[in-house]
Formats: sequence, structure tokens, C-alpha cells
Amino acid sequence: MQAVSIKLPDELLGRSTRLAESLEITRSDLIRQALEHEIIRQEKKLIQQKLREASKVLASSEIETWAELDTDLGIDEEAPWWKTQ
Repeated sequence: MQAVSIKLPDELLGRSTRLAESLEITRSDLIRQALEHEIIRQEKKLIQQKLREASKVLASSEIETWAELDTDLGIDEEAPWWKTQ
């Protein structure tokens, strides 16, 4: 694990210290967990945004069937893996 140095406003540093103490964890653990939680939340929001945009494109496109979409994306129809033997 690598160390990272950040500057926090005094008020946020105090709040994080108090919360970490009340949770009986280190301030570093609190900040690490909070950062991981927020990164996951933001990644999910980005995925949702991309899915909404893709949905709009599909809804407004001239592609009439999923087969056409597969062809446009270069995806070949193939037998399911469990039936290839």
C-alpha cells in the first residue's frame, strides 16, 4: 500500500477525527473507506449515464432488430458454448 498526502480543511479534519474515534477506527481507515465508497458510487453513476445515453441512441436509431445491431457491432451469431461439443 502506498502513502498519499492530502490537505483537508481544519473543519473536515476535525470531523473525520471525531467520527473515526467514535467508530473506533483510525482516521486513515475512515478516509480510505469513505474514498472507496465514493469512488464506487461515482463509477455506478457513470455507468448509469452511459446506459441512458446508449438507450437513447438505440431508441432513436434506424436499427430495427437486435440482429442488425449485432451485425453493426461485428458480433457473429454462434452456437452456445454448451452445444459446441
